[in-house]
Formats: sequence, structure tokens, C-alpha cells
Amino acid sequence: MLSPLQKFLLVMVLVLLPLSCTKIEEQAPTGQGNVTIETLPVKNSIPLKWGNLVSVTVTPEAGAYFQLWFQDEQGNLRLVLYHARSNSLMDIVRFIPRK
Repeated sequence: MLSPLQKFLLVMVLVLLPLSCTKIEEQAPTGQGNVTIETLPVKNSIPLKWGNLVSVTVTPEAGAYFQLWFQDEQGNLRLVLYHARSNSLMDIVRFIPRK
């Protein structure tokens, strides 16, 4: 049987444990490098001149983000991030030219 002091400590742990947790906000993957960054011209659509969608990829590090890969007529690639939880396209676009 638990003593009154042990019961009190157990209740305190159970009450205080959830208060010590903090939700970690998801962020779009960011990084340094030599890939050109563009801005999505219209927040709710992809320009036709960016070409066709050629692939959709996901990575564990990106959380709820889907990576949409577009290829234009010249072969250039653009990576647009789509956030599934907020149902929105991210403003930052990665541009990878083909030479």
C-alpha cells in the first residue's frame, strides 16, 4: 500500500508531467547552398510556364511537406513545397537550371 506522502508525490508527478511538455512547431526545411531561390508569384497556383509536374517526393525530415517537382520546356527544375496540414503552397521555390 502507498503511504499518503507517496500518493501525494505520485499525483504531483502526474499533474506536473504534462505541463513540462511543449509542442515543437514544424518549420519548412531550410538550408544554405548554391540553389537559386525564387518566390511563388501567386500563392495558390503554379505558373504554367514552369512546366509539368514530374515527381512528388517526401522526406521524414520535412514532416507534413510534399515536394512538388516541375520541369519546364528547357529542362529546368523547380521545387515547390506543399504543406498538407495547412493545405497551402509555400512561397519559397528552389530553381535548378539545366545546362
